[in-house]
Amino acid sequence: HGRQHGKARPEPVVLANVDGTMYAFGGMCTHADGPLGKGKLRGDVVECPFHGGQFEVRTGKAVMPPATEDIPTFEVRVVADDIHVVLL
Repeated sequence: HGRQHGKARPEPVVLANVDGTMYAFGGMCTHADGPLGKGKLRGDVVECPFHGGQFEVRTGKAVMPPATEDIPTFEVRVVADDIHVVLL
């Protein structure tokens, strides 16, 4: 009662190496669904290739318009030579 079911739209996850630490974040810009995996990483900020919106990859915070909504971030675990991303 009261539950709604819907199909989740799969979203790409991007990995970024910032000073030797791996970060994982949602791969679609919140402004116009631009592919953040094709954007430029400068320090710990990724720039969307569509309109230049920028996000801090450690927190997902939108730091440059036109992006105003944050992106999701995910826990990363490095186990030996494997990188695990926790998508919960």
